[in-house]
Amino acid sequence: MAVSVTNADAYFQNEVLHNQLWMDATLETKQRALKNAENMLYRFYRNFDPVNKPVPEQAVFEQSYFLLLVDETIQKSALGVKQVSVSGLSISVDSPKYPIAPEVKMIMATVGAGGVRVGRPLL
Repeated sequence: MAVSVTNADAYFQNEVLHNQLWMDATLETKQRALKNAENMLYRFYRNFDPVNKPVPEQAVFEQSYFLLLVDETIQKSALGVKQVSVSGLSISVDSPKYPIAPEVKMIMATVGAGGVRVGRPLL
């Protein structure tokens, strides 16, 4: 199930205080952000699938906004760049461990995703 821009627009208009970045985005940018976010979440939360157990729409909306917030410096840090300098101003960054928005992690925890487990299951 693909999420719709119409539903995302309603969500950001009615439920998100700092929504200007989404509201100013073009239709094409919103569509790409939603599709990219949806793809990322299905890759990260492998126990969800579009047909039998879809990721909550709110999680896709929040992840798409998070992707719009990612600037060039953060994109470079994901590729391993540790420091960016321009005209004597230097910014040091850590590589992100997981490219999932904090709000998405909270949403997914409420539907039983809780995060990614490695190793033996807890008894």
